Order: sequence, then C-alpha cells, then structure tokens
Amino acid sequence: MKRWQIVVIASLIVIFLLITGTFIRYWMNWQAVNLSVAKPTSGDAVEVVFAAQDIRAGERITREELTMYTISGTLVSDDMIRDYSDVVGSYARDNLHKGMVITKSMLGLP
Repeated sequence: MKRWQIVVIASLIVIFLLITGTFIRYWMNWQAVNLSVAKPTSGDAVEVVFAAQDIRAGERITREELTMYTISGTLVSDDMIRDYSDVVGSYARDNLHKGMVITKSMLGLP
C-alpha cells in the first residue's frame, strides 16, 4: 500500500469513530432525558390525593380530611398531589369539595 492510501484509510477510520462517538453520546443523553421525565402510561395505576370531605378556603388541611384513590396514569397531571405529606398542614386557597382531586395550585403555604 502506498502512503497516501494508508492516510486516507486512517482518516476514514477516525471520522467514523468521531461520528459514532457523537451519535452514542447524543443517544445516551436523549435516553437519560426521556427516563427522567417518564410519565405514567395508560396501563399504570397511580394513587393521588382527594378531599374526603368539604374543606373551606383558608382552613388548614388535616390528614383526616383526605383520602387516596387510584386512577389511570393517562388522567394524572404533574400538578396532582400523590402523597399526604405534601398536603397536610397546608391551607386551602379555595373551597375544596368532597371527592375533588387536590392539586398544588389549590394549596397555600403551610
């Protein structure tokens, strides 16, 4: 083989490795982002917090006033509360009625 042929082959190998490495880094980053923002799918059941009784605006919310229901993942928004501890001790901004799902925007600071 002539010297220029070796240089061309080596250059093609280096270019191939650079393109492949860039693609792999991009793909891995894309996978990490998709995993970090994974939302429940239609087959997943998710527990969310609901009001077990009417709660008046401005009242401090207690554990006894709450209940958990399991609903389809397609119905769940990012704003819905999934744990009692995120609600207990907070204040209701508006009147909350029995059976109403509790969202972050409905709560005031504890």
